[in-house]
Amino acid sequence: MDGLSLDDALEKGPCLINSLFDVLIGWRQNGVTFAGDDSKMFNEIAIHPDDQKYHRFLWRDGETDREPAMNAINLLADRAQVKSPEAARILKDNTYVDDVAGSETSPEKVKKVVDGIDTILGKGKFAIKAWHSNSPEIDQDGNENPVSLLGHQWNMKADSIALKSETVYTDLSYCTKRKALGVVSQLWDLLGLMAPVTIRFRIDLQNLYQWDELLPPEEKLKWQKNVGVGDLVLEIDGNRKRGEWQMALVEEVFPGGDRKAKIRTSKGVYERPIAKLCLIATRKELEQNETLVQHS
Repeated sequence: MDGLSLDDALEKGPCLINSLFDVLIGWRQNGVTFAGDDSKMFNEIAIHPDDQKYHRFLWRDGETDREPAMNAINLLADRAQVKSPEAARILKDNTYVDDVAGSETSPEKVKKVVDGIDTILGKGKFAIKAWHSNSPEIDQDGNENPVSLLGHQWNMKADSIALKSETVYTDLSYCTKRKALGVVSQLWDLLGLMAPVTIRFRIDLQNLYQWDELLPPEEKLKWQKNVGVGDLVLEIDGNRKRGEWQMALVEEVFPGGDRKAKIRTSKGVYERPIAKLCLIATRKELEQNETLVQHS
């Protein structure tokens, strides 16, 4: 029909994908965590021959590598609620596409849940590749560490999570608000792990008004030079809690795309990516504070 696209003619169904934030919170809620990837999930769903013609896809420009998401996992979980209520709940509430992630208070409870999930998925010919856990009793692949899960790197031995991005870099020789926003947007941080670092840049963004006009020199400097020699910083360590991060002094900042700095801590002098440093106070602020203390 004229003026209508294929999407206009198709019936819109409900969104069957859980909130990624809720899945991540549920995964970190209790002490013993576990996660698994459903192997070849989309290839295991059989469709009756009479219905197959209604499940055709119109590929644009020859693209044929997209996979449809189905409601099969929810259907299997609904049928298993009486026999395996906790495993069924995890499948319904803590599954994001083909990743299952949850937590319990003890390895024994986790073992019962993952066995239940394996049984439920088996009825639909699905299978988890391998269960990963911070408990050696549950983990089925001790050689793989860290593992990638829901946009994060999970170190199971230390039971710590970190962002995948090691460095953040954008050429800011021609600096505008749009480019400044691009720097902040490079870090996908749903849980706010990098908030101590990114919050000051987000605050600085509020002072910028025109998207494509060159920034004033003083504003441009904030984005070109995240840290400088003599600054006091926190060394971000994904294996430690925020309260255990080490303080350090910046001794040298290296130019170029790698964006690294040499820092001095109580453990010695070494190099770290600037994206892994959280500014506490600039050298100028430290000198001003020292002057105030001397005068008082």
